[in-house]
Amino acid sequence: MIRAIAVAVSVTLGVLWPSVTDSAPAPKEPPSTTSTIVTTTTAPGVDPSLIAAWGKVASCESGGWVVLGSAYPDSLGITAQNWANYGGTGDTSPAAQIAVADRMIASLGIGIPDQGGCAAW
Repeated sequence: MIRAIAVAVSVTLGVLWPSVTDSAPAPKEPPSTTSTIVTTTTAPGVDPSLIAAWGKVASCESGGWVVLGSAYPDSLGITAQNWANYGGTGDTSPAAQIAVADRMIASLGIGIPDQGGCAAW
């Protein structure tokens, strides 16, 4: 018997889980995954208004100050290539992320993205 299988892929912290949409039994629950979300309101040497503004971006891009994978090695949705190009290192503290993002937007001549509606930047 040929079964029609439609595979829907969801990404959960970089793990792909297929789901089958036919008469087969429901798939087992994926193993639980955890991540650490930093909900910081201060960062050494960073103006609190910048933390608040960039915190909105981090919240929209990754759910908070959390790094989800290597393609975007930060919480702000900056690609790995841009992260390196604008001085990003292994330090992914909110202060370091804000410094990289500030260099990038200064270079591009734009301001901090308005994340009121979680729009792409």
